[in-house]
Amino acid sequence: MEKNIIITGASKGLGKAMALRFAGPGVRLILCARNASALEATAAEIKASIPGVLVATLAADLAQP
Repeated sequence: MEKNIIITGASKGLGKAMALRFAGPGVRLILCARNASALEATAAEIKASIPGVLVATLAADLAQP
């Protein structure tokens, strides 16, 4: 069974720590943050260190409608 997890503020700090903690085989992470380059770096780090995890990113400011 695949798990889908959405994490906001995922490019650094607590959000990044949660993304690293939840990442694992059979997990689909959807990471969101305002800084696209930092977000992509976090996604690359997770993909390189945890086999079998699927990572998608969305660079957006969720405070804006």
